[in-house]
Amino acid sequence: MQTVAITVHLMHHSPPRMGWYGAALIRELTRTFLLAVACSSLVGAITAWWRQDVQAAMVIAGGIFGSLLFACFPGGGISAFLHRMRLDIRVASGPLTPAFTDIRTFAIYFSLAAVMLGQ
Repeated sequence: MQTVAITVHLMHHSPPRMGWYGAALIRELTRTFLLAVACSSLVGAITAWWRQDVQAAMVIAGGIFGSLLFACFPGGGISAFLHRMRLDIRVASGPLTPAFTDIRTFAIYFSLAAVMLGQ
């Protein structure tokens, strides 16, 4: 949701131009990457220490890392697309962006669990 808020704010205060989305995406990916590394490392380490299960800790840490990192794309992309189509960009902060993010998060968690835990 932070990416949506920043994207909507930037679109409101500056006209769209060529290369804007790429620059905004790189800026947001940098911030999101640092947040994803910190959160996934912390939760993965706690899980490994608490449950003594490295595989489960890797699934949880990988799921958190992937879901946080890939949440950046719909956050900025849906807002930019709606703005380009001259539609109301406030719709992106409603149910649209969280729905895409939640679906992708479930897919990441279940895929990692199936591959790493072998079921």
